Amino acid sequence: MKRTKYQNLTALLPLLLSVTMAWSQDFQIKGKILDKETNLPLESATISVEGSRLSTKTNPAGEFTLTLTKSGRIIVSYVGFSTQTFSVSKENATPLILLSRDQ
Repeated sequence: MKRTKYQNLTALLPLLLSVTMAWSQDFQIKGKILDKETNLPLESATISVEGSRLSTKTNPAGEFTLTLTKSGRIIVSYVGFSTQTFSVSKENATPLILLSRDQ
């Protein structure tokens, strides 16, 4: 039986998709933002990914979760506190961040 070009492509499609999915493995960052002086959680602090439109806010316990496709830098800001930037990757995906008050 002779195979057509489309049958060959159909046979290769699952392999191509699995390779693409392996390269684009997402990972989650789960962190906590605290006031450096009081160690109290900072609710509604903003965490954004540098060079991207991806961002989130902390919950009442100061916790946040972000899903990234590659290592990068996050920017953490909160009114009345100094904005800080941190490198994140799969290896350091659970940061505890202490923000200092503006001087």
